[in-house]
Amino acid sequence: DLRLGHTCNLKCIMCSPHDSSLWAPEYKKVFPIFTSPLIKNQMEWDQSAFNNQWHENPAFWEQVYDQIPNIKQLYFAGGEPLLIKEHKLFLEEMIAYLDATFIVLLIHE
Repeated sequence: DLRLGHTCNLKCIMCSPHDSSLWAPEYKKVFPIFTSPLIKNQMEWDQSAFNNQWHENPAFWEQVYDQIPNIKQLYFAGGEPLLIKEHKLFLEEMIAYLDATFIVLLIHE
């Protein structure tokens, strides 16, 4: 399960800023209006975690690339993985290392 951030070109009703970058402006407008502690707890979003683009860190990718020979199945979810540059680079790296017919690849939008 590899979720490379929340960059997304959609703002689906079932998502939140955790899943779609397009939800961030809406979130900033509506979250202060909520009065219920239960709703506030469910909807809380730590924006600082998304300002840190960990998936752009070369040290992270070195560790992931080292694991390519051990990968049997991958699940990518979002945001929208196909919009994230590192996703494409990772797939290209996997193809260079392995016969892709032996990997189950799931991409969820």
